[in-house]
Amino acid sequence: MSLPEVFSAMTVGAAHALGYEKSRGVLAPGYAADFFVAEKNWDEFFYDLNSIPISSVWIDAKKTRPLLS
Repeated sequence: MSLPEVFSAMTVGAAHALGYEKSRGVLAPGYAADFFVAEKNWDEFFYDLNSIPISSVWIDAKKTRPLLS
């Protein structure tokens, strides 16, 4: 799979698999803005998910409490 295909599978595809394709999986008007900010280049992102430093998490476009280090 190409990197864009992997990213799509982990976002749009995951939302579809869980039945949330009409409300999650993309950052677009009318969708819940659930996402996280990672401290890693996106082309390195999918190779080792356990080693990605996450700097913040956003749920419904609201930043959650700071993550524990």
